[in-house]
Amino acid sequence: MITLAQLMDLVCTSDALTIAEIVANILHRDDEDDFYLGAESLWVKSGERWTREAARELGWGCRYLVMMEDAVEETEGSEWIKANADQRRDLREQKIMMATLVHVYLFLFYEEGHRPRWLVRDKAWGEDLEFKIDDSGEEVEIWIVKGRGRKVKVDIGALLRFEEEVFVDCPNVETFDIQWIKNNARNDVEEGTGCFCAVSCHCECLVADSACAAAGGAESVFESLAWECEGGAVGTMAYVLYWGAGGIVDNGGGAGEWIGVSVAGEGSRHSVTFPTYLGSSYDASTTNLTYSIQGGVKYENASVILSFISPITPTSTFRQSMPASYIKIYVEGNFDLSIYIDINGQWVSGDDESRIQWEFSEGQSQDLGSPSLKTWKIRRSEEQLLTEKNDRAEWGTLHFTGPAESNHESGTAFNMRNRFKNTGALRNVTDGNFRNINQDEPVFAFSKDFKLKGATSKNKVLSQDSILFTIAHIQDPVVQFAAARGLTLMRPLWASWFKMADAMISHHYLDFEKSSKLAAEYSEQLAVDALKSGSEDYKDIVALSARQVMGATSFSGTAENPLIFLKEISSNGDFQTVDVIFPAFPFFLYTNPRWLAYLLEPLLEHQLSGQYPNKYSMHDIGTFPIGNGYADGHDEYMPLEECGNMLIMGLALVNSLGSTSDPLGPLGSLGEYSDVGGGVFPLSSQIDRVDNAWGGAKDKKQVYSWLKKSYRLWKQWTGYLVEEALIPANQLSTDDFAGWLANQTNLALKGIIGIRAMSGLSEALDERKDAEYYRDISDDYIEKWQEYGISKDGTHAKISYTWYGSWTTIYNLFADSLLCFHLPDATSSRMGLHKPETQKPIGHGRKGKSRTYFIDEKIYKMQSNWYHNVMQKYGLPLDSRHLYTKSDWQFFAAAVASKKVREEIVQSIARWVNETVTDRPLTDLYETEGEGGFPGPHFFARPVVGGHFAFLALERACDGRAVEGLDFLNEVDADLGDREESVLPQVDEL
Repeated sequence: MITLAQLMDLVCTSDALTIAEIVANILHRDDEDDFYLGAESLWVKSGERWTREAARELGWGCRYLVMMEDAVEETEGSEWIKANADQRRDLREQKIMMATLVHVYLFLFYEEGHRPRWLVRDKAWGEDLEFKIDDSGEEVEIWIVKGRGRKVKVDIGALLRFEEEVFVDCPNVETFDIQWIKNNARNDVEEGTGCFCAVSCHCECLVADSACAAAGGAESVFESLAWECEGGAVGTMAYVLYWGAGGIVDNGGGAGEWIGVSVAGEGSRHSVTFPTYLGSSYDASTTNLTYSIQGGVKYENASVILSFISPITPTSTFRQSMPASYIKIYVEGNFDLSIYIDINGQWVSGDDESRIQWEFSEGQSQDLGSPSLKTWKIRRSEEQLLTEKNDRAEWGTLHFTGPAESNHESGTAFNMRNRFKNTGALRNVTDGNFRNINQDEPVFAFSKDFKLKGATSKNKVLSQDSILFTIAHIQDPVVQFAAARGLTLMRPLWASWFKMADAMISHHYLDFEKSSKLAAEYSEQLAVDALKSGSEDYKDIVALSARQVMGATSFSGTAENPLIFLKEISSNGDFQTVDVIFPAFPFFLYTNPRWLAYLLEPLLEHQLSGQYPNKYSMHDIGTFPIGNGYADGHDEYMPLEECGNMLIMGLALVNSLGSTSDPLGPLGSLGEYSDVGGGVFPLSSQIDRVDNAWGGAKDKKQVYSWLKKSYRLWKQWTGYLVEEALIPANQLSTDDFAGWLANQTNLALKGIIGIRAMSGLSEALDERKDAEYYRDISDDYIEKWQEYGISKDGTHAKISYTWYGSWTTIYNLFADSLLCFHLPDATSSRMGLHKPETQKPIGHGRKGKSRTYFIDEKIYKMQSNWYHNVMQKYGLPLDSRHLYTKSDWQFFAAAVASKKVREEIVQSIARWVNETVTDRPLTDLYETEGEGGFPGPHFFARPVVGGHFAFLALERACDGRAVEGLDFLNEVDADLGDREESVLPQVDEL
C-alpha cells in the first residue's frame, strides 16, 4: 500500500502536500481564507461572488480538474456553500477529495528531474475508477470497476516507481515490459489522450477479458483506427487529437467500434458481447487513407475496408477547390453485416459548450437521372463569422451526405450507439432538441445493411458491396482580405461554378469515380517519381506529407483570378505567412506551379496597393481568417528573410512556368487552355474541365504579364537586400523559435541568392541593365560571404560570422541549385528571353577551378561532409545550439548533399517517423536524440512539410539538369564510407 501523502509526494512535488498547500498552489497565492474545499469541489471567492473552479495548475506538471458550475451570490455566503455545496465535509471525505485531486494523474510516469508524462486522462476512466480510504484515513486504494461488478485493484506504488507488475489481479497477463513502457510513454500533457493498455501491452489489447480490457481499454473486435496503434496509442476509450466521429459494425454475432469513441466504459448495464478480434491492416496512400479490418463468426471472415479519400487533383483545380472529402466503406463476406457511422458537433466549433442546430434533407440529386441523396447539415446556432477557437472555425455548415438507401437518425450518442449495437438498425428519425455539443452529445448517423449471406456458397467466393459518404465544410465567405479594392469578404472558388452549396455537394458526390481516378493518378506518379529520386522511405514520407500541405489551404477568388489562402497552423494563426509558404513551395513546384502563383498573389496585390508601408516584404497579412494587413507596418520583423523568400520563389515560379517549349506536368498533356480571359493563370468557366498542362508558350506569356505587373515591388525588395543582406542586423530568421541573432550566415546567404534571383527576374523582362547590376552585386557579396561565414579550418559554415566554434545547416544553399545558378551555362532566368554571355565562375583565376558558377563547389562538398559528421539518431540538427531539427530544412539540405548523405538523412527521418510515439499529425520540429520528442514549441499539421518535396522540385528544375550539375558531390562518398560512426565534435575542434 501507499499512503496518500506518499502518493502526492511522488506525483506532484518532492515534499508531501497538505490539502491547504494544494489549494494554495491551485490559487497561486498564500491567502487560504477565500476558498472552501469540499468533498468534490473547490469554491473560490472572487469579489462578491463564489465560483466553483475549473482547471488550475497544481505544482509542476500536475493539474486539478473539476467541473465549472454557476456562481453563488455572496448574499448566500460561505456558510450556505459549506452546508449545500457538498454533503461530505469531514476529514475522511476531504481525503477522498484529495484522492480525486490526484486520480487524474495516477497513471503518470514519474521520473526524478523530469516532468511527468501522461498515459491516461480523467475522461478515459470516468466512473470506472473507484477510490477507497481505509478507516484510519491513512491509506488509499484504487480499484478499476468492470462489467458485472468485477473489480481489479491497482498497485499504485508499482505503477509510479516502475517496480514489478502494475495490476495485481490482472488476468491473462504476465510481467509488463517496463522499459518498453518508459520508451513509449506519451509526452502530450495538454491533450493526454489514449488508454494505458494501448501502451503497456504493445497495442495488443483487443481480446475480450484481457488484462488490458480490465485496465480500462475497450474490448472491441473492430478496435479504434489502426493508425492509432501504429502511432503508439489505440483504444476506443479516447479520441486521437481530434476525431469527431464514431463507427460501429454489427455482424449479427456481436458489435464493435471501428471509428473513434463509442460506449465502452459507460457502465456494466450496457455490456456487449464482441466477436473475436482477428487483426487489422493499414494503408495510407497520398490521397486515399485506407485501413481494413477482419471480423468473423463461425462461418468465414468478413473484411471491412474504410477508405478516406481527400483527393489531390493537380490536373483539376476546379475539383481541388471543393472543401469536401469521401468516405467509402467496402465489405466482403458470406454473412450479413450492418455498418453504422456518425459525426458530432466538434466539426463546427472548437468549443464544446457551443450550441448547435441541424437539419436533415432528402431529395433528388441536382443531376437529372442520378440517385437521390440524404444530407445532415450541422452548424452553430449563432455562428461567429470569421472567428476560430482551438484551430477550428466557428462559422460554416457541415454537410454529411449519403445515399437514399441508407438509414439515418440523430440523437444522443450513447443511446444511439447502444441501440444500434442491440438492434443493428437506425429508425429514420430526427432529434429536434437543439443543444450544446457536449450536452447529451448529439450525433448524426447513417447505417447500411449489407445482405451478403449465402450468395456464393458453392465456389466460396465472398460477396462484396460498398457505400459512399461525403463530408464537406461549407464556408461563405472563407476569409476577409485587404485587397486592392479594400476589405473584401472572399467567396470560395467553387462558387464560380455553383450558385448553391447543395449543387456543389451533389456534384461532388456523383463525381467520385472521376475525382478518385485523378487523385490516384497523382498518387501513382508521385510514388514513381519519389522512388526514383530517393527510396521507399522517401516515397512514404512524401505520401504522408502531401495532404497535410493542402489541409492548410482555402481556394478563393474567381475562375478568372484564382487565389489560395494559407493558414500557419499550430505555431500560430498567421495568414499567408511568407516564411511558411517558402518551406512548403517545393510541393507546389512539383504538384502544380500555378498554385504557387495563386498563393503569392494575395501578398503581391496587397503590397502593390500601397497598404504596407515598409520597403521590405511583409511577413504575413494578418491572423487567419482576417487578412487586414499591417497599415502601421508592425508585423513580425523578418525583413531579410521574407525579401529573400519572395525573390527566390518568384524566380522559381518564372522558371517552372516559362522555361519549356513543351507543356510540362506530372501527368503530361492535360486539358485545353482556359476559356476565361483577363486574369493571371485563369481557369475554365466550364464545369468538369481539367486544367491545361503548365509550361509552354501560353504560360510564358502569362508569366511575363504576372512579373511585369509587380516588377517595381521585386526591385524594392532587392534594394533592401543590397543594403542589408551581406551583414545582417540583429533580427529573426524563419526559425524564430531560436531567437534573434546578428550576422546569421544562413540568412545572409538567402539574401545574396535573393539578389541573384532579381537578376534572373530582370532578364525575364529583358531589363538588361538591372540584370547585370544585380548579378555583379551578388558576385561580390558571395565572395565576401564565403570569407565571413566559413570556419577558419574550412570544414563548415558558422551560425553567425562572429560565433567561432559553432556550426549550422546551410539549407538555403538549396535555392542556388533550384534556380540553376550552379550550372556552367546558367542564365539567371530559364525563360530564355535574354541570354547574356556565359558567366565565369567566381574566383576563376585561382587554383582548382570550381565546377559551379555562383557558389563555389567546395561549399557544397564541405557542408555535405559536415552533415555526415554531425548526424544524430533521428536526423541532422539545425545547428550546434540544440539537438532539435526541422524536417523541411533537412530535405532542403539533403537535396544538395551527396547521395550517401542524402540517404543517411532520409533514413534517419524515416526512423523518427516509425519509432516515435505521438497522437499528433506530422510535426516538422523535433529532437534528434533521446525519445525524439517535441522540444517546444509544439508544431504539428503545418504545411511546411511541403519542403519534403525538395528532391522532386530540384529534379524538375532547369529541364532536369539541376541535379546533374551536382554530380561532383558523389565523388566524396567513398571517403564517407570508411569513417567511424558520427559524433558531435567538441567545441575546440570547430
